[in-house]
Amino acid sequence: LGTRTVTTEDFVVASYNLDGTPDTDFGEGGIATCDFGRYEEAEAMAVDADGSIVVLGNAVADGDGYSRFGLVRFSSQGILDDEFGGDGLVQMKFESNTLAGPTPRDLAIDSATGKIIAVGYTNDTPSRFIVARFMPDGDLDPSFSGDGAAYAEIFESAMALAVTVQSNGPDTDGDVIVAGKAYHVTGVSKGTFAALARYQADGAPDQDFGAPSIIIGDVRQSEGNSGNTA
Repeated sequence: LGTRTVTTEDFVVASYNLDGTPDTDFGEGGIATCDFGRYEEAEAMAVDADGSIVVLGNAVADGDGYSRFGLVRFSSQGILDDEFGGDGLVQMKFESNTLAGPTPRDLAIDSATGKIIAVGYTNDTPSRFIVARFMPDGDLDPSFSGDGAAYAEIFESAMALAVTVQSNGPDTDGDVIVAGKAYHVTGVSKGTFAALARYQADGAPDQDFGAPSIIIGDVRQSEGNSGNTA
């Protein structure tokens, strides 16, 4: 997974055989690419139960110049899936009013439903968690938070960096766990904090998790504390 620059940047997915040689049955010579128009930068990838590949990254199409969440789905043979977004590609701006747009960081696929959860953060002030769920055809899932996307504002700034879907019990099946970091930029508690949030399958914050729905861990630089975050 990566980005290729020719005249513009493209998402690139490469497939290799077990012996490390290119899988020539995948894409063209073992490589599949996609082009949203002007600029792309791949960030994360997940493989569905049927072998299809979903890639998340930054996408800037020709036109207004706004950066968006870009999602693409390839078949297991490295062919763009035209049942996903009509041409294999989906873009979403979300609630961001700057040209920088939202920043995508990670995705997961719910194995029970095939729905795709993508996370990242807004780049306006304050930056917020973005948690979005897409249907298998690429449409936003309106049963998640009413319009397909949930947001969380934590302290003065917050970034969602990783996501997983819980499927280990009747009370948590389909719940979404998001990890990231949050910042206090002023005051005695100034610094970086680890942040965990859990959303129920309908996109509502889980009030039984944290205080409520969010857990904050102090990872500020101090003696015996390296300051590492999610």
